[in-house]
Amino acid sequence: MNVSVPFIVDEEQSGQRLDIWLTAQWPALSRSVIQKYILSKDIYVNDKPAQASTLLKAGDEVICKNPDSFNSLLEHALTQKPSLWQPENMELDIVFEDDYLLVINKPPGIIIHPGAGRQQEKTLIQGVMAYLGIGSSLQPDVPPRCGLVHRLDKDTSGVIVIAKDGLTHKDLTQQFHQRTTYREYVALLDGCLSQPAIRYESYLYRCPTSRTRYTSMEIDEAKKTYNASLPAYFHYACSQFVQKVSFAKRFDLCTIKLSTGRTHQIRVHAQHLKTPVLGDKTYKRHRKCRYGAFLKEMGLSSGSLSTSTDTQPLQLSGQLLHARYLGFKHPHHKTHLTFSSPLPDEFKTVLKTLYPYAHSPHRD
Repeated sequence: MNVSVPFIVDEEQSGQRLDIWLTAQWPALSRSVIQKYILSKDIYVNDKPAQASTLLKAGDEVICKNPDSFNSLLEHALTQKPSLWQPENMELDIVFEDDYLLVINKPPGIIIHPGAGRQQEKTLIQGVMAYLGIGSSLQPDVPPRCGLVHRLDKDTSGVIVIAKDGLTHKDLTQQFHQRTTYREYVALLDGCLSQPAIRYESYLYRCPTSRTRYTSMEIDEAKKTYNASLPAYFHYACSQFVQKVSFAKRFDLCTIKLSTGRTHQIRVHAQHLKTPVLGDKTYKRHRKCRYGAFLKEMGLSSGSLSTSTDTQPLQLSGQLLHARYLGFKHPHHKTHLTFSSPLPDEFKTVLKTLYPYAHSPHRD
């Protein structure tokens, strides 16, 4: 890891303490070790020495001014605790590759990078490390977080970009921060939207009762509650939902364009619109009518989709949410690039099952 190249704080990490944020960047080091290292005054935020409690903002540059002392600290830590960021061979669906970046079609069911509670699972970034011949995320000249610029949830499929060097990583990260990238998703919603097109804005923040969930507060409600002093952990989020097809006035196939890219943004917004993403185990809705019963009622066959009885839910492997398009400016050529990804098989199977009851939304 080239710690002399600045890390750029992205939007979804804004508001975090420096020590917590660095623990995520350097998983081989414990938070207590990082806190002691920060006291050495070798960690700078925007060219100023920082404290462990420094609250980061999107776009902040974090850099280690003494790489030699950091590498000594890291070498000692690795003798105590092996890094989780190690290469693992896996098959990658590569959409595009050049000397600077890699665009991959991520399948559902795989996590992006190692994290707490995920030590036994292979991750996409470990597959990238093996493909690029990176022995460890902590070796010199490897871009921050092995080139990871943005993320997709474990069960979300679709296109994702990886940087091969520090300068490419910095440029792409800034494009995401400045919201100049183009991101469009496809989702099958459990319910029908109230309008053909909805621009939904809110503040997202981590749920106080569950660290794995996020919750949302609408803009007007937040202004009434907090006036001009919004909490630092509130992150503005904007999603634009457009209905494409409705199925039996029960499910909506939608496209969603992101103006921001927060953790769980589409899933939380869909839930607050009372149309959660179908198959979402975290933000699911509780219906009296089960999916298996719905299929029987509509005279549909579940096909290859597993339903143990007609009173049980449709057993999907995860939410039907897919990152279909990703567009950005090439960091070096400065040409605009757009990449697409086909729907995964399970998503297509569900749509094929529901197709006999498709109709244009809001047209009877």
